[in-house]
Amino acid sequence: MVKDEVTAVVKQKNHPDTKKMVLTAMEKIDEKNSGVSFASIKKYVFANYNVGESYLQYLKKFINKALVTEMLTHKKGKGLNGSLKINKKMKEKNKTTKLASKIAEKKSEITKKSDKKDDGTKSKKTTKKSKKVDDKKVVAKTKKVIKKYTTEISKKAKSQVKAPAKKSTTASKSKKTEDAKKSKTATKKKPSSSTKTVAEKKDKVEKSKPVKKIITQISISKMIKQYDIIIFGATGYTGRFAIKEGIKILKDVKWAVAGRNTKKLQDSLAYVGRKMNVDLSEIPIIIADVSDERSIKEMTAQAKVIVNCCGPYHLFGEVVVKSCIETGTSVVDISGESQFIEGMQLKYNDAAREKGVYIISACGLESIPSEIGINFMQQKFKGTLHYVEGYLSMFAERGFKPKGPALNFGTFHSAVYALSNFFEMNRIRAKLYSTPMPQMKPKLKNRFVHKREIDGKTRWALPLIEPDPAVVRRSQRYLYEHENQRPIQMESYIVFSKFYQVFAILIFAAFLAILSQFSFGRKLLLNYPDFFSFGILSRNEPDEETMEKTMFEMTLFGSGWEEEFSDLTDNINAKMNKKMTVKVSGRNPGYGSTSIALLLSAMTILNESGKIPDNGGVLAPGAAFRKTNIINELQANGIKFEVVENDK
Repeated sequence: MVKDEVTAVVKQKNHPDTKKMVLTAMEKIDEKNSGVSFASIKKYVFANYNVGESYLQYLKKFINKALVTEMLTHKKGKGLNGSLKINKKMKEKNKTTKLASKIAEKKSEITKKSDKKDDGTKSKKTTKKSKKVDDKKVVAKTKKVIKKYTTEISKKAKSQVKAPAKKSTTASKSKKTEDAKKSKTATKKKPSSSTKTVAEKKDKVEKSKPVKKIITQISISKMIKQYDIIIFGATGYTGRFAIKEGIKILKDVKWAVAGRNTKKLQDSLAYVGRKMNVDLSEIPIIIADVSDERSIKEMTAQAKVIVNCCGPYHLFGEVVVKSCIETGTSVVDISGESQFIEGMQLKYNDAAREKGVYIISACGLESIPSEIGINFMQQKFKGTLHYVEGYLSMFAERGFKPKGPALNFGTFHSAVYALSNFFEMNRIRAKLYSTPMPQMKPKLKNRFVHKREIDGKTRWALPLIEPDPAVVRRSQRYLYEHENQRPIQMESYIVFSKFYQVFAILIFAAFLAILSQFSFGRKLLLNYPDFFSFGILSRNEPDEETMEKTMFEMTLFGSGWEEEFSDLTDNINAKMNKKMTVKVSGRNPGYGSTSIALLLSAMTILNESGKIPDNGGVLAPGAAFRKTNIINELQANGIKFEVVENDK
């Protein structure tokens, strides 16, 4: 029922649609697995409709009646779409006492009327005294009557149960008092029962509740996987790029988009459709909201793999991971937030392995070029690769002048949160990695501001502390512990052509590092990102043309030995005698190439799960995709891997 219509209806106390309003409220409460009671219905009605306190007494009377009717006319307490829950607080004593009190009051009223006609000389004191005596009789009689009708209800139709009440209205005036007692008791019998009946019914309800919960969970987890892939968060900036790249990459699978707003999802599909001159109106739409866990479970239950574009992940990522595990669905995302990534591994790795699903983060610019680039280098190295230094550079096509911010605001929000919780990583990693890794020598040192020759040109470089080195370390630890592979050390840097750019970034990084530690500082950073980042970041979305004409190169410098050393912990004294340089490059690193890598990660899980280790778990991309065909797939979709130097 539309809210405005219900608001109008409930203002009219005796309007017949009041019943529909109350039962609708009961259904809504039951859908959320909450106990249906007067209190819960009152809370729902008062929260959703414009109803004043003056309406309370009528509503209370009506709701109690509606509750009882639904409870007793649906077998074993089932109603309202088969799952009416009787509130645990409806205890025998309260129900019997309330009913007896109402009957006693009615009896008293009838007695008073009779006494006024027959003997007007009775005092109030005598009436009160007789009322106390009558109460006990009424309660005892009520129990007998309720027991009788409880048995009848299970055998007779609702119309037959109401028959005694009809007879009482046609009885003679002299017999009216006695019939009124019976008819009132019969009418009011439904919310009450004898001690034994109430206890049994309550016990049945208590036993049925966990069963229903289990059945609900099973029914969701066993839903047919209608779709191979669902893009969740398809209305966001990255989500629209995922739709765009999905037109090609997902052409041979069944896919859908999901989000919390149908209109916005339709607009995203229409927008991308116009850009690509493709009709996307037939792409299925699924409504799912991270604030409603049940809707997330219903979404994840329908897919084999979820492509999660809904960030920041520290706020919205865990509910998706949890739901995917419960419904047997794998998930990939582009999170670069180490706290979220390693926190999910700590919390859900065992559960994911038991379910046989994969949870793989950092499947975008962070950290596919580094992770898959190292895998590519290992395949080509033909010796012992000891360490790798990665240098990321981003630049516009020659002759094009970039416009507007370079990154989306969501990316900046995630960075602020990551820095604000930077020291929490020590606690997470202490629990996650109880066994230390071997100290490989010679040790690769992290360098601060320095110069590096790349492609024949001298560049300025700054360290990228997170997330690439951390993600690579996760892969290397996994391969060391599970596949007896010698771990590779890795450090990562970002490069600039001019020193003043390095200076500006250092100032911005200082603001970011200091202000992110305080709540007021985080507010300043998030409210004025363009000021603190010198225009690199903004609340406005990046210009799409600028993004499409921005290129990236991840240059990986590897060092090691020509010989293959089998001892995993052997600190080799011989001087390293082999080097290799690998370049990973593409277009639109933040969103285009990121979406390509993200979707191909999902497709790899879909098509090559037999080549991914452990049959499930929370893994890093390098460890997960090492034996798959993902490098060829990335190259076929515009992300290039090449050996540019191979020195002995």
